Amino acid sequence: MMGKYVNAVPLYRQEQVYEKNEVFISRTTMANWMIKSADLYLKPYFNVLHDTLIKQHLLHADETPCQVIKDGRPAGSKSYMWCYRSSSESLDPQIVLYDYQKTRKADHPENFLNGFSGICVTDGYQAYHMLARKYPDHFKVAGCWVHLKRKFSEPVKAAGSGSPPPLAEEAVKRISQIFHEDKKLKDLPLEEQLTKRKELIEPLVNSFFEWVREKQRFVAPESATGKGFTYALNQEEFLRTFLTDPSVPLNNSAAERAIRPFTTGRKNWMFFDTIKGAEASAAIYSIVETGKANHLNLYAYLNYLLTELPKYIHEDKVDDLPEELFPWSDKFPVQLRKDGLKA
Repeated sequence: MMGKYVNAVPLYRQEQVYEKNEVFISRTTMANWMIKSADLYLKPYFNVLHDTLIKQHLLHADETPCQVIKDGRPAGSKSYMWCYRSSSESLDPQIVLYDYQKTRKADHPENFLNGFSGICVTDGYQAYHMLARKYPDHFKVAGCWVHLKRKFSEPVKAAGSGSPPPLAEEAVKRISQIFHEDKKLKDLPLEEQLTKRKELIEPLVNSFFEWVREKQRFVAPESATGKGFTYALNQEEFLRTFLTDPSVPLNNSAAERAIRPFTTGRKNWMFFDTIKGAEASAAIYSIVETGKANHLNLYAYLNYLLTELPKYIHEDKVDDLPEELFPWSDKFPVQLRKDGLKA
């Protein structure tokens, strides 16, 4: 597990390393170990993490494509790994969860987030917007200003030593100013942050969108700058959410960081063989990334869980897992933390 899910070493490479040391363990055997461990022990633990996550006020979400060879569809069909995590800035339990699904439909976040009431920070994917409109009383979406900024910074960078598109360059400056001013408020109490955002940041946001509407007619809609303007106006409602809640960040970086280990690993192992393997990987990545978010010694954490969880699963106490199994508990073993201190 450490090799594949922490160090991104595919099982076939691990098989080769073991073989060179005269330890003969096939990749199929190792894959079955992963699936069995996930099915018997880690998924019940995952369910408790999930129940805890959806009780939080603010979540981050992202998704990325993957491929499953034996899923009953034509070769090359896209599947998706969805990622949800708690706010890295909050005092809520730090949880990162992956969810494998065969499609990118809105049904998947709707089912996964069933029972959630709060704000979800995303990069602008319509599936979340559909949920916000379907459940306006308890589901809100906050847009990512970093994602918007990339729409303009990319054509600026692409210009190289030449002249960058002036409107794209101006958009980058305006968005950067919003980030700069908001960063100054970081250490203030939340209520004061909200007041200052209304007083200092909202005028900058208003000015930005007024400027976009004014300049949009001067660029071709199909140009990079034109597409950036269209994106900004389409996302305006969600990009303004941070002005109404001081706990909302301007970016979705927390989710992007949480899903990056999966995208890194995907470059090495390329695809999943079966749906069972993809689902097991979602569970194991969830445990590993939750461990990282809580600054745990990952090997010790995995060893601890796979030693302790069977005691409760075999005794049919899966619905009553003890507090000491969860990193946010005061009863959690201190020695599993990297710094040896309580959270």
